[in-house]
Amino acid sequence: MTSRRPFPTLLTITALLLTSPLLASADEAVQRKEFIACMNRELTQINREFKISEAELKKLTVIVDKEISKDFHIKTTPAEQRKTAENIQAQAKKDIPELPTETINKMMKMLIVIPTAT
Repeated sequence: MTSRRPFPTLLTITALLLTSPLLASADEAVQRKEFIACMNRELTQINREFKISEAELKKLTVIVDKEISKDFHIKTTPAEQRKTAENIQAQAKKDIPELPTETINKMMKMLIVIPTAT
């Protein structure tokens, strides 16, 4: 009669439980990088219409990257999306004063679909 040893099974379960949060955080980091890269490509695409300088686009890209990296979530509420857009706009106005506020606002509206407040 062969008895099954519970110890290896218990070790496997324990290992999975302990490494799951690490895998989840690594997965989130990959998702964050992919999302930021997508936003950067989209921002570059939007710039074809607005034609801001490369230096201004680079500054705006850095601002967007930093804001997204602060508190990254795949699913955000409309209020969080509005707050993120407002933060990006405010920082861009400070860091790129030569760029018209209206241009920044229009680019952010195209980049981030900002839900209206209800």
